[in-house]
Amino acid sequence: VAIQLPGALLLALLINQELKGTRFFRTVFFMPMLLSTVATGIMWILFYDPYFGLMANLMQKLGMKSIAFLEGSSSMPSIMFVICWQFIPFYMIILKAGLTNISADIYEAAKIDGANGNQCFWRITLPLLMPTLRSAAVLQLVGSLKYFDLFYVMMGGAPNKATELMATYMYKKGFTEFRMGYASTIAASMFILCFAIYSCTLPEIRRRHNMGVLLKRRVMHTVLYVISIVIALITGFPFLFLVINSFKGMGEYLTNIWMLPKEPYLGNY
Repeated sequence: VAIQLPGALLLALLINQELKGTRFFRTVFFMPMLLSTVATGIMWILFYDPYFGLMANLMQKLGMKSIAFLEGSSSMPSIMFVICWQFIPFYMIILKAGLTNISADIYEAAKIDGANGNQCFWRITLPLLMPTLRSAAVLQLVGSLKYFDLFYVMMGGAPNKATELMATYMYKKGFTEFRMGYASTIAASMFILCFAIYSCTLPEIRRRHNMGVLLKRRVMHTVLYVISIVIALITGFPFLFLVINSFKGMGEYLTNIWMLPKEPYLGNY
């Protein structure tokens, strides 16, 4: 969050300026998001190769010693850089949409009153952009808790668990060691953490965006409730499945996967 949000804000402010070639730069900045995560991981593995990679060649030309970026303590910062490179453009587009919603009349009135660029940013742009920044921060926090694919492609949790995440740990326990009950417990814990982060911001979102006033008819409310219940059942069933199976031992999980546990097993927790 501390890297992606400031970087995305700088890019959003840059492409929001009335400069020639803004569309070109906007397209180039967004290109990392067009690549699949697997392709991105393989590409950066080649870049980080300590013998034949792009980074190694650049460091040799600069007279520096090549570094094994994907080994030891440098592996986590190296992958975090790739994640920032891939996802900063995504939040750039979100913040650019927030900047577009700020009326130009406000800036014109501020300039008439003698405000300079810095004052306009700190007194107008940043406060009015705060709801968008808050939403982007929540997306980043929740996404970081459940991130899996790039770490698995590039490292697989190695070396010495230096790049181990909850998602990669869950995958290993469930599909390598076949401890499905324990993996379900990890997945349920991830859901609880993500839900807790979202719940902390929900009162603020409700206060600022009260959508309920737009729906006054009872028929519409009834239809919305029915749709919400159906969607809740569809989206909540996998979590309920995880919680139920997290109370099962290894033997019961394999033989009684769709039923309630006969004897709840708390060893997973």
